[in-house]
Amino acid sequence: MRAGGLKRAPTPQPPTIDLPLRAHIPEEYVADLDTRLTLYQRLANLSATNQVAEMAEELDDRFGPIPTQVSNLLYAVKVKILAMEAGVQSIATENGQVVLKMVEGKKVDKALLEHAVGDGVKAGINKVRLDMKRLGPRWQEALEGVLHHLG
Repeated sequence: MRAGGLKRAPTPQPPTIDLPLRAHIPEEYVADLDTRLTLYQRLANLSATNQVAEMAEELDDRFGPIPTQVSNLLYAVKVKILAMEAGVQSIATENGQVVLKMVEGKKVDKALLEHAVGDGVKAGINKVRLDMKRLGPRWQEALEGVLHHLG
């Protein structure tokens, strides 16, 4: 209990993200280990999508064109931020689908979400499934769209 008898609201846990992406900072891109570790720490502490864009600009300025693995890492950080804002507990890959599980008590408006995002997305009461095969190369864009609609 805090002074005055008020309880603090629990801090929401960050969602777990497990996407089929190679997401890391290659040694060939940032050779110095301490610098890479510092960059990972900074990425872990980002809390807004505009900060991810700013970090991408900084990486490009400091180290040159961003390789795919780093773009994937920036995407994963962005997804994590959007997922927190949307009330998503986890994002995982299961049987060729990206599955979003909502935090307890958060419900999904199935009709609205499926209409807004379209084919390849199926919503349940507390889960959303994106069919990666059906969505093809636009599954990442669809995932961002789903998170925006949930948030």
